[in-house]
Amino acid sequence: QASTTKLVTSANETKDNIGMVRDGILAMAGQVGYSAMQLSDAMYKIESGGQHGADGLKVLQAAAEGAKTENANLTTVGDAVTTMLIDYHGKADDAALVTSKMVQATASGKMSFEELAKSLSSVAPIASAAHISMDDMLGTLASMTSHGISAEQATQNMADAIRHLQNPTSIMRNEMNLLGINADDVASKLGERGLSGTMQYLQQAIG
Repeated sequence: QASTTKLVTSANETKDNIGMVRDGILAMAGQVGYSAMQLSDAMYKIESGGQHGADGLKVLQAAAEGAKTENANLTTVGDAVTTMLIDYHGKADDAALVTSKMVQATASGKMSFEELAKSLSSVAPIASAAHISMDDMLGTLASMTSHGISAEQATQNMADAIRHLQNPTSIMRNEMNLLGINADDVASKLGERGLSGTMQYLQQAIG
């Protein structure tokens, strides 16, 4: 009770819902391998991200199952799943699919689930705003880490690349022009081609 009181006082949960949320956390504790306190700490991040009541419990369940599969910190994973739902305009019902995509990216790359979760805030909002799909963003990240780049460095590099491809400098425009590439076309079709597709397009032009 003490650990969930802050859900009402500082995470915008309603007093009407808090009893149901507490019961849900207690019931979940016996199913997912995390203590009620650990679940409550993760729920605080999830509720702070705008998922309340039954929706918050759905996100918590998905995050707990994913975190347990990869032996990751539950609060970190819960925070990352919520962030992905916010950035990609998802709903609570999408939490299981989002978590599954993150697990797949971890398996495809060379990083832990926790490293993935911690790094996503660097690139997810930028990729989403550029209309780059979640699959493309996670796939690119997995590919980069498989070549020895850390998840933290990879997401920072990806974010930097997206920004420059969206708003190329005059030097970039000149270089692209020499290769027969229209910089405005690259920027306008970034979401359509994706980050990985855009890089392949540029690589082919250079080749």
